[in-house]
Amino acid sequence: MASIEVRLRRVADGDSALKDMAEKLDEKDKQLKDSKERYKKLAALTLDAFFFHDYKCMLDANPAFTRLTGYTLDEVNKLPLMEAFKKFVLPEFWPRIQESWENKLLTPYRVEGRNKDGNILLLEIQCGNVQYNGDAYRVCMLRDLTGTVIEKERFKRVHEELYQLYHENPKEFGKRFKAHIDYFTDNAEDD
Repeated sequence: MASIEVRLRRVADGDSALKDMAEKLDEKDKQLKDSKERYKKLAALTLDAFFFHDYKCMLDANPAFTRLTGYTLDEVNKLPLMEAFKKFVLPEFWPRIQESWENKLLTPYRVEGRNKDGNILLLEIQCGNVQYNGDAYRVCMLRDLTGTVIEKERFKRVHEELYQLYHENPKEFGKRFKAHIDYFTDNAEDD
């Protein structure tokens, strides 16, 4: 009889331990789901395009990658890495990209590309090297510099025009200077 009581006690204690384990697993599962949901929200809201690869092929990208390049993940996923880059980077920059990933460079660099619609892009690419479960991956950020470069060029042209006008016709300079100040002020407020 004592043997039966001991066995019953072990089963009862075991059920309690199993219940505790199940509760802990449920909590970990909830934490994982919450983490995945936060990741999805962050990926969707990020303005810069991110993608990662395993040095062989592109594995994943955020929605900003599609907005920037026009290519969906399905169009570049699992492609050999250089084939994926060839879709949105101009040929003269392919060696620069290959050098960056072969040497695992971390410094940002600029390339020119074309989105799927044919619009020219000036891109800054910056990558980081990561290890996950013993495997090497590379996480890359694409930043569209096209608008910034165009505005810098416009500002430079305006500066040169105003400088020349100041020396040739100071009265006209005042009128144009105010118009340009108004333009840049209005555009700065829109940002």
